[in-house]
Amino acid sequence: MVNALQAVRSGEMSIREASVQFDVPKSTLADRVSGKYSVDTKPGKKPVIPGDVETKMVNKVMGLAEQGFGVSRRQMLGRAATVCSQLKLKNNFKDGVPGMDWLAGLRRRHPVLVLRKPEKLATVRSRMLNPIKVGRYFVDLYKYSKDLSSTEIWNMAETNLNMEHRPVKVLASVGARSVPGRTGNTREGVTVLPCVNAAGEKIPPLLIVRGKTERSLRSFNTHEGPPGAKWTYQPKGWMIDSIGVDWFREIFLPNCGPKRPQLIILDSHHSHETLGLLELAQENNIMIMTMPAHTTHYLCPLDRCVFGPFKGSMMLYARSLCQLIQTT
Repeated sequence: MVNALQAVRSGEMSIREASVQFDVPKSTLADRVSGKYSVDTKPGKKPVIPGDVETKMVNKVMGLAEQGFGVSRRQMLGRAATVCSQLKLKNNFKDGVPGMDWLAGLRRRHPVLVLRKPEKLATVRSRMLNPIKVGRYFVDLYKYSKDLSSTEIWNMAETNLNMEHRPVKVLASVGARSVPGRTGNTREGVTVLPCVNAAGEKIPPLLIVRGKTERSLRSFNTHEGPPGAKWTYQPKGWMIDSIGVDWFREIFLPNCGPKRPQLIILDSHHSHETLGLLELAQENNIMIMTMPAHTTHYLCPLDRCVFGPFKGSMMLYARSLCQLIQTT
């Protein structure tokens, strides 16, 4: 359209010739030449809300989403209705509230605005994850790790593995009222404590099952678990102070290598900062560094890079196993 308009205004072509040459409608080109419409006029109805106001609304919504106060589709429609009422804009919205077609048009006019499902973030986590605390953490991390190699910087964190997997969407017939998904018979979980270094090397994990005696381990196929893994039990299947010391003495120290010093990054759980663990670390020239409280969802390498893919693969194998049992 721009090239056709320039050709006509320069006298190189007539409106008819330019419309054929540049493949644009003749009447549309004539309206631009006469000045009836500007060159950047878009086809279709003119938006009810002016473009500059829409841009401010979109920027505000994206800013709120970054702060954890995202605006839903219904809320956005309500805000648009309020803007139309305050600015006294003429519209044909039902009861003065735009519909989903208006929202679809808004997203076409502003491609940067997309629909996302937010991750759950507790208020205390959002408050603790501030530039001051995180900045101090990275300053300390650089101070203690600048002279270490990637094989001497470790991260340990625990996570819970649920023995009951989540069914995924499957192909089924149209109109089916319910589609069952086969799962296991237990809802118990196992706490796993993996430990990896910055080079991607790992040491055998610690697995904690729920139970009061060693008999609780008999329901698990422990001899086919990860090589070198240590299995233990606890009444609630949780990490406690004594288990943290045992992990450091019996798993970390024998497998971390002879180089000293080394650095291990932990979260702020009380079982990771016991006196016995700290004394063992000092005796063996191992530096202990903890992340700020309520920030592991963002700062912990295992939380960010390992646990998600690992649990996804575990769920995939669990679903395949259930299908194999059903077919046999």
